[in-house]
Amino acid sequence: MKNKLNDIPYLGCNKDRILNSNPQLNSEVLDTLKHYISERQSIKHKRDRGEPFPWTDEEVFRVNSFTNIRREDDRVSKWLIDNIIDNPNLSLFHKIYRSILFRMYNRIDTAELLKLHEPYMFRFGEYGNIRQVFQSDPNPTRDFYTRAFKTVGLKNSLHKLYPDISTPELAYRFVSEQYLDPDDKIWDNDSTALDIFNKFKTYPGVGNFMAYQLFVDMTYISECPVSENEFVVCGPGCIAGLNMLFSDYDELTHEEAIFWLRDHSKELFGESFFEEIFSDKPEDDRNWSVMSIENCFCELSKYIYINQGRHKRPRKYVYKGI
Repeated sequence: MKNKLNDIPYLGCNKDRILNSNPQLNSEVLDTLKHYISERQSIKHKRDRGEPFPWTDEEVFRVNSFTNIRREDDRVSKWLIDNIIDNPNLSLFHKIYRSILFRMYNRIDTAELLKLHEPYMFRFGEYGNIRQVFQSDPNPTRDFYTRAFKTVGLKNSLHKLYPDISTPELAYRFVSEQYLDPDDKIWDNDSTALDIFNKFKTYPGVGNFMAYQLFVDMTYISECPVSENEFVVCGPGCIAGLNMLFSDYDELTHEEAIFWLRDHSKELFGESFFEEIFSDKPEDDRNWSVMSIENCFCELSKYIYINQGRHKRPRKYVYKGI
C-alpha cells in the first residue's frame, strides 16, 4: 500500500469533524478487535513461514475463513498483483483492462481460463472465441463469478444489456466494450481517488461496492497517482463492525469513523502495535490504511457473530495447502 501524498486527503468526509470529534468506544469490543488483528496476522505469518496447519489453537479461526488484515495479502488479490499488476510483459492499458476484468469475476480459475496473466490473451471483439473457451471448460456447471461478495446486481444489469449472452460471457463482453480505449487510463495525473471511484460508478451495474473494489485495485498500479489511504466506502459488514465498537459516533459518518480510527491508531493500539503486526512489510508501509480498516471491520463483525452463535452462514475454512 502506498501513501503518495504527505497530507493525505479525507476525501468524501468532513476533515474538521474527524480531527475535532470525541467518539466513545466500547472497550470490550476494542479488546476483541486487538485480539482479532493479532491472531489473524499471526496465522498469516505462520503460514508464510511454512508452519503446519492449523496455525492457531482458536477454533473459530481453525474452522472459519477470514480474510487477511491487509487486502493485498489475500490469495485472490495477491494473484492479481503478482500476475497482472506486476507483470512486466503487460502494458499499462492491459494492466488496467485485465485488472478490471479480473475483479468482475474475482476468481483465479476463471482468470487462468481466460489467460489474463499471459501476454497474448484474445483479440478484442472476438466474442466467438471467448464463448468457445467457456464452453470448453472441463467443469461447465461451476460458477465463473466470485462468491466472496454479491455480484447479483451486476449480473442482472449485464443480462439487461446483453440479453442474448450466456452468464459466463457477460463480464468479458461488458469490460471489453466499456474499457476498450487505449487512451482511457481511468485517471489523469491530477485525478483524485474520488474521481476514479466516480468514474467506475458511471458504468451500468457498477454500484458503490464494486466501484470501490475496482478503485482499490487501481492503486496497486505504480502509475496510479493516488493511494488506498485517501478514500473509503463502508460496506454493510464493515458498518456492522463499526456499530459494535462505537457507542457514540459524535456525529461522525461511518467513513469518517474509519479515518478517525486511522488517525488514532497509535493511541488506541499502542505506539508499535502495527509496526510489529506488519513486520513483513517495508518499514514505510507498516500502518493501518482506511482500506485495511474497512476490510478488517467486516471480518470483525463476522468474528463476533460466530463467537456469539449468531452468524447464520459462516464460510467454513478448507485447507488447500501452502
